[in-house]
Amino acid sequence: MGRLSERQKSKLIFVEAHCSDEGVHRKRIENRVRGITGMPDIPWERVEERRAEYEPWSMDRITIDTAKKSPEALVQDVLMQMGDV
Repeated sequence: MGRLSERQKSKLIFVEAHCSDEGVHRKRIENRVRGITGMPDIPWERVEERRAEYEPWSMDRITIDTAKKSPEALVQDVLMQMGDV
């Protein structure tokens, strides 16, 4: 991926989003309606399995916590942090 950004003379920035509040995360998962043909909804048990399999990222990245801020505020946080990367 880095080579593509070099060829395009652009900056590649990774953003890692997580929800630190398990109750909020679970509510979001259980209330989500995807409505995408062929893509079933994910049960909370699968989220827990994936969490156990998770390997922390090693590359430079911007990390945001989605638990308490609105999507609009999170976008602003990312844009502000992009200047620091």
